[in-house]
Amino acid sequence: YKRQLSGLHDLHSRGFVHCNVKPENIFLAKGLSPVLGDFDDVQAHNVPMTQPMQTTIKYMAPELRNGDVDKVEPAVDMFSMGVVLAELFDGSEVSDAAQSLVSSLQSADPTQRPTALEALRHEAFQVELVKEASCAICLDIYPVSKGVSCADGHFTAESAWASRFAPLLSLRLMATYDGTEACA
Repeated sequence: YKRQLSGLHDLHSRGFVHCNVKPENIFLAKGLSPVLGDFDDVQAHNVPMTQPMQTTIKYMAPELRNGDVDKVEPAVDMFSMGVVLAELFDGSEVSDAAQSLVSSLQSADPTQRPTALEALRHEAFQVELVKEASCAICLDIYPVSKGVSCADGHFTAESAWASRFAPLLSLRLMATYDGTEACA
């Protein structure tokens, strides 16, 4: 859903509102990455509405449903995104931060909804840095702050394979010109 928020931020920063954010308008692009599509209902924000809203009522912001506005603002897309995320998370365990984000997006007061950029910066998207890593060769666990080397000093697969596994498997490894290893 980060990609959709990023797409909304881009659209909003150009002065437009999607006006029809819903699961049916999130498509899978190359590599199965979700992207926001169907821009038929896009309107300029902060100007009188140029066409009637055609969005599905379920995803429509309360201020539009109630007819309280004559201009669309980015907050209507953010409400819709909150409904989409609530559906996505329905029945799943989500973090308190993710639940907080969804709740704020679905605020009845449009001024209380985060912008797309604020949503992207929300704590729900903050990832705790990994403090430990595991060597793929010897499986030692070492602090990431030490760098990319375990206690045995593994750095490349070549030395580890040659010293640990090649004798067991009667394999001989050779380094190719681009630094990768290949069986000889």
